[in-house]
Amino acid sequence: MCAGPDEFRHSARSIANRQTKAKALARFLWDRHLGSEELDAYSPAELRAIARAAGVSPPSTMDTWRAAAELLAAQDAWLSANPAHQAGARNHVDDAWKWEPGFKS
Repeated sequence: MCAGPDEFRHSARSIANRQTKAKALARFLWDRHLGSEELDAYSPAELRAIARAAGVSPPSTMDTWRAAAELLAAQDAWLSANPAHQAGARNHVDDAWKWEPGFKS
């Protein structure tokens, strides 16, 4: 017997998939110096375009985007405490303007 959508949503596999996807999304946004506050301003079409550009299929729920926002906020906090650390580098800042809220997907 198959588990229903709500049961799968809270399964260990679903949570792991969501975390993997959220990390890819957060990395894509981080590299372009876009943070968790911008996520609320994106339209659903823009979020789908960002996911595709990040190399993941668009999340079916906002849970993944919320997880990405939490990762971005944690990275911002960590960078505040470690401003010179190389792990805080943003590698595609020159692309940021293409992905600001309101872009045409």
